[in-house]
Amino acid sequence: MKKLTLIIFLSIFIVIFSGCTQKTTETKTPVNSQTQQTSKKQTGEWVDFISSLNDYALQHPKDWIAGSLGKLYVTINSPKNEQKKINKKEGEQYMDDITIAYYESGDNFAGYPTYIDWLKDTSNPNSYISNVNQITFAGNDAWEMIMTGSRTGYVIMVENNKHLYQIGFNNRQSKSELTDIDIKIINSFKFINQ
Repeated sequence: MKKLTLIIFLSIFIVIFSGCTQKTTETKTPVNSQTQQTSKKQTGEWVDFISSLNDYALQHPKDWIAGSLGKLYVTINSPKNEQKKINKKEGEQYMDDITIAYYESGDNFAGYPTYIDWLKDTSNPNSYISNVNQITFAGNDAWEMIMTGSRTGYVIMVENNKHLYQIGFNNRQSKSELTDIDIKIINSFKFINQ
């Protein structure tokens, strides 16, 4: 059973993050699809990114590129990283600066009753998840962690209105590597319908 659960979770994990390593057609800011929209409201050199379908908003630097891979996955990249993405060669590994994955529910997560059960079972010294801490994020209880494996990054998992959000800073090996821009983006994140 544990093997099956691990296989299911790894499959979900690979599918979600494969968008960063596969050739895909990605929408650039402004994202004018039914799933995402970028408002024109600017605060200095920052713009609002609003996901009305997934009920969250955040701010990012005006020159950063927001993209959507459907309803479930948003990417935000610095101009430098976006250029790397455009110029990457076939088979070359690439990691978006920030990814936001949306799950309909935190229940029945990767074969566990809830994502909390999954966290408790997978956050051990021999796991790909480490440094798990409970925090408050966007007014809700949340979990921060470091995910390792083919992709290493600082991740926040938060549940709001029974939906689960996974915010990943994929080019950061630890929380201490977060930049001032990363922290400002984290602090700007809010849920629209709380």
